[in-house]
Amino acid sequence: MAYTEKVKEYAFRTLQNRKERSLEQAEHDRQKIFEAVPELFDIEQKIASLGLAAVQASISGQSSWPHRERIDELNTKKLRLLEQNGYRRDALSERYFCTDCNDTGYSGGRLCRCAKRLMREYSMADINAASGLSLSDFESFSLNYYPLEKAERYGLSSRENMKNVFTGCAEFVKSFPNGENLLLMGDAGLGKTHLALAAAKEIAGKGYTVVYCSAANIFKTIETEYHDDRSAATLDNLKKCDLLVLDDLGA
Repeated sequence: MAYTEKVKEYAFRTLQNRKERSLEQAEHDRQKIFEAVPELFDIEQKIASLGLAAVQASISGQSSWPHRERIDELNTKKLRLLEQNGYRRDALSERYFCTDCNDTGYSGGRLCRCAKRLMREYSMADINAASGLSLSDFESFSLNYYPLEKAERYGLSSRENMKNVFTGCAEFVKSFPNGENLLLMGDAGLGKTHLALAAAKEIAGKGYTVVYCSAANIFKTIETEYHDDRSAATLDNLKKCDLLVLDDLGA
């Protein structure tokens, strides 16, 4: 999937901010631990010094084993002291939001899944923001607005009909994803948009990526991108989301 430079910039800026916050917090925690257990600071200093000595010995063709053996002994002592004082074994280690890439955005020479997720979320949010619509919910949907009189076109009252529609939307959400689509049809003002948005909100709450947009507006955006620079960025994003909700498709 192709992402715009704006999306990439957002993702890597977010990752950099995460990394900086993680390292700052880790250093703050380290200093607190050293204050509480000064011996740990001395051990860390000795390990760093011996590590440098081991590297220098290897470069000069000498055996680095004595240094590494002593480092192992100090690490064992460090872990024992941490546990004795109620700290985690990795309390002095650097910490990252993503341990796959250490918040760099790349793992094994490839774009990390955390970076892909950030780009994807930003792209979806960008499209949703452009729709100008906010998400509704099932709780705020009231059947009291629909008449109790039997409607010939439905063979039942409008309220009973909408109750069935409401139940169908709820079932769609409950079973998502099952490969099925949902089509809401009817005159203006019947609540189609409200129910579609409510379903979108519930599914997004499950962790799926959802894009909600006006059909006319999004088709215009896709057409403009294609004619201006042969881009398919918006279309690619629509294809990538877990749930695509197109409002006013009949228009």
